[in-house]
Amino acid sequence: MANTIYLTGVPGPAGVLDVPSFGQFPIDVGANAVNIHAARGLGYLLRAGVIDPNNPTLIQGPPYPAGFWDVPTGFEVGFAGGRSTIYPAASLGHSSKPSDTPANTYVPGKVININYGVRLFTGIEPSPQGAGGLGAIVLPDPRGDLDSYIDLAWDGAILDILRGQPLALFNTYSVVARMTAAGILYDQRHKELRLRDLGWQLAAGELHGLRYGGTGGTDGDAAVAGQMKPYGVGVVTNATPVKIGATLECYQFSCSSIQSVDAVRDGGVALTFDANYASYAALAAATVPAGRYATCLAEGFLRLGRTVVYSLTVDFHGDADTVNGRGYPSTRAAIARRVATGRGTIRLSESQIDSVAFNAFDAEYTAACGWYWRDAVSKADALNEIMAGCLGWWVMRLSGVLAIGALGEPTGTPALVLNFPEDFAGEPKMMATYMAPRRASSVGWARNYTPQDPSQLAASVDQAQALIWAAQQRLALASDDFQANVWPTSAVVATAGNFALESAALAEARRQQSVMGVRRERWTVPVPCDPFSDLLGRVVQINNYNRFGWGMARKFICVGMSFASGRTVNLELWG
Repeated sequence: MANTIYLTGVPGPAGVLDVPSFGQFPIDVGANAVNIHAARGLGYLLRAGVIDPNNPTLIQGPPYPAGFWDVPTGFEVGFAGGRSTIYPAASLGHSSKPSDTPANTYVPGKVININYGVRLFTGIEPSPQGAGGLGAIVLPDPRGDLDSYIDLAWDGAILDILRGQPLALFNTYSVVARMTAAGILYDQRHKELRLRDLGWQLAAGELHGLRYGGTGGTDGDAAVAGQMKPYGVGVVTNATPVKIGATLECYQFSCSSIQSVDAVRDGGVALTFDANYASYAALAAATVPAGRYATCLAEGFLRLGRTVVYSLTVDFHGDADTVNGRGYPSTRAAIARRVATGRGTIRLSESQIDSVAFNAFDAEYTAACGWYWRDAVSKADALNEIMAGCLGWWVMRLSGVLAIGALGEPTGTPALVLNFPEDFAGEPKMMATYMAPRRASSVGWARNYTPQDPSQLAASVDQAQALIWAAQQRLALASDDFQANVWPTSAVVATAGNFALESAALAEARRQQSVMGVRRERWTVPVPCDPFSDLLGRVVQINNYNRFGWGMARKFICVGMSFASGRTVNLELWG
């Protein structure tokens, strides 16, 4: 049944006139309200946290932020760039009441044209990219009401889109999207706020940002100055630690505390454990017998009783730190959470984690796995590695929280049900992503972080073990022997699963082959749903589209959304 949409205010050029008196008049007859979610009758409010480069700010001190030397007094320092919260525009402009937030503030009325696109991945095969969203908010401004905003530092400014009843107090509006601004464009008639989602912070933020300074001790000597400190999380196999000094045979294999060390090898030959020490200082002062090793699990160090003959490698369970009340992570979801929230100058808070999505993923994918990094890597790239092993994806939702998931057969209760043709604004269109199904899927386990050729192994290492240490990973394979007869271009896809056990890798290989061993398609569907619906990664069901074998009902997974301030949202559906 169609739904009549009303606008509150004075009929006229929307967003140009400030409204002296109020009324309602019909502007549209749309689709069923369950699909619109009454969004088209609501008003928008923009809220931004921006820095004014011309606004001086005082910091009390000392201490001061690094780099400030010229101080006006012994207790404060001034610098340009004060942060403030502004409200650039609302759908219905007016001066707020003293009891409102913001209080006693005039917010100009503008037609807020919101354009954005978000996507989990491109194509048929999932490839984690955290691509998130790009877009813009266009505000008409022929009178120059917003000219004062062009000198503000919009790059990286937090931008909230709030929505509520147009006549209600602003403090009753709710946040439907949290993004960051990527700059402002303007001319005589418009202001355009460029948008990007919060995923850019993870792309800009280093995994931990810790480097050796070269001053000795735990800071390393001059030979390692400037190098990244290593970091291992979960179950790590055959990793090469960093030698931090020339005097002691002391190495660091993670900048975190360690759950356990399973093996230390020189050229593939296991050394004997001697003792664990509570601190680096105690480890450095200890006497370690030849052929043995000692550890400091609390700080991620080990020390040998003699010089390395071939090459030193370590097997360990990494990152035993407690972060936000959570201890040692070994599952894929727990490791992804640790990467996003654990370390670095840029990290997410627990409130920025979609706990429902993380908990659901953790309940389904319980196998132990692990990763090791010795070089600089961003949090985004680390998440890409982690989620790639399971047909996975990650995204910063429009609400500003990090979510993860993995593709599977579209089953379960749909988040949105669409009936054809009444809930459609056009016909479904197949996207140009044709791909034959897989003929085989192989998934890696026991990833070898230090492949070694025979010259790096002791002569006592047998040939079978030497082959293992030469390979980057061991693979578990699931295949369909007859697939190639039907689909000549079908591919064998290998994935670095980073599982600890072969059984877990084999189970995942079989799951992936069952999912990708049938031909998958990607469709775009124009529908009048809420443009801020939380649909990414969720099931969408289409009823009564009796073409292409869809039948009475077919389920898809929503892998993309785009909106251009029109009547419809374009959903990208995978299934």
